[in-house]
Amino acid sequence: MIEFVSPATGEVLTEQADKLISKSGASFPIINSIPRFVPVENYASAFGYQWKKYAKTQLDTANGYSISKDRLNFCLGYSVEQLT
Repeated sequence: MIEFVSPATGEVLTEQADKLISKSGASFPIINSIPRFVPVENYASAFGYQWKKYAKTQLDTANGYSISKDRLNFCLGYSVEQLT
């Protein structure tokens, strides 16, 4: 497992049951095998804000680039047009 440290103190965190805990008592939950270092409501609200603010950032049709199509072509190893 990766060695995690407390974002506030830099102390090494040890896994105990479903939490990561520091020597000074700071505790961070592990949810679905993922350590959570911010409250769930903060994450959700920040994600929602960014989702709305940058909704079209990665849409090739909105930004005028072909980044998504180029990436797909690269990953496939051939042109996406060859799929049809």
